[in-house]
Amino acid sequence: MRIPDYSGGDVPIGAGSEQSEAANISNQAKMFQDNLDKVLLRKRQADMEKARANAKISSYLNQMPDGVDTSKVPPSDKPQLTSWLKNKHIEFGNYAKDAAYGESQGDFDLVIQSKAKMAEIESAFQNLNGQLDNFKNYKDNFLKDAEDGLISNAVNPSKRSLLASVYTDEMQMSFNNDGSVMFTNDEGYLSFNDIPDYIVKNNTGATKVLDMNEKIYNSGQKMSDDNVRLTRMKLQNITKSRDEVLSLATDDFINEGGLGILDEDLLYNPERTDELRNKVIDSYMNMFNDSADAGFKNSKLKSKKKEEEDDEEYYTPEVNAFLTEELPNMATNTPEEVMSTWEQSGVLGKNKIISDGAGGYYLRNLYGTKRVISLGTTPQNDHAKFLAILKRNGIK
Repeated sequence: MRIPDYSGGDVPIGAGSEQSEAANISNQAKMFQDNLDKVLLRKRQADMEKARANAKISSYLNQMPDGVDTSKVPPSDKPQLTSWLKNKHIEFGNYAKDAAYGESQGDFDLVIQSKAKMAEIESAFQNLNGQLDNFKNYKDNFLKDAEDGLISNAVNPSKRSLLASVYTDEMQMSFNNDGSVMFTNDEGYLSFNDIPDYIVKNNTGATKVLDMNEKIYNSGQKMSDDNVRLTRMKLQNITKSRDEVLSLATDDFINEGGLGILDEDLLYNPERTDELRNKVIDSYMNMFNDSADAGFKNSKLKSKKKEEEDDEEYYTPEVNAFLTEELPNMATNTPEEVMSTWEQSGVLGKNKIISDGAGGYYLRNLYGTKRVISLGTTPQNDHAKFLAILKRNGIK
């Protein structure tokens, strides 16, 4: 086999066609590179457009609510809350993409619609956050008031039971599309805004009532007409609100069970608040009158006891012994018996009891000035008053 020698300029057979093929390959390579460059350019342009679009989306996503503090809900309700939050974030993200796309395409109707939906979702987050904040505060306050015994008896049993179910996590939470909270159990459902209020005991008003009662008793005087009017005005000032009236009517400030009002319609019908207020005021006014009477009697007893104590200090032990031990057993039916008894008592000093002949008596000084003191019938039928007259005149 002969090996071709191209050194001398021999041209191989078919060399022209090979040169033409190489030129074609070179052209094809150039076209491929041109096309690749175009593809890469388009890709770079697409990436830049995507980056711009992502920047727009990011600007919308930055408006997305941060979320909700899950510590505001009990553990059993956290899965429902987490699911609600996840779905809302996804919805917000989708609408943000739609808004960005609408801007890039000049579709302003789509932008407006998407932004409106994003605003709805943001409002739902705010609503949910607000309701959960309030729920946590309400729950903490209710449990603290219950622990401290501050919840009034004015809260009827069915309402108290409902509140306990809500605030002890017995009812399950669910979350509506607008962020409102619902509480459900086998008996039905309750929206957050429909959770009933409860009444705390009117300790301030009760303290004022008890202070007034104590002052009235300690005064030792029966209530005058002016005092009655003033006291009633004070009661009106501490029963201005319905809650104040209900607490003073039902709580155990004075007696167990409050004022003992059995008419539930009177207690729980708001239209009868004025009627209930008048009944409460009348009841406490009756209590004040009783206290005034009791204080008056007690004051009299104290006054009498003080007089007796003063007598013991005023007279000698021998005279005190006669007054307490012998005098009650001695006869004082006739003038002679009266005069004889008091002459033995040792309380007359340098004086003598004399009958005036008409049922009364007078006291005459036996020495010095002939002083005469009218005694009326006291030596015979009011020994305490008779002794008071003697003391008032310095006689012993």
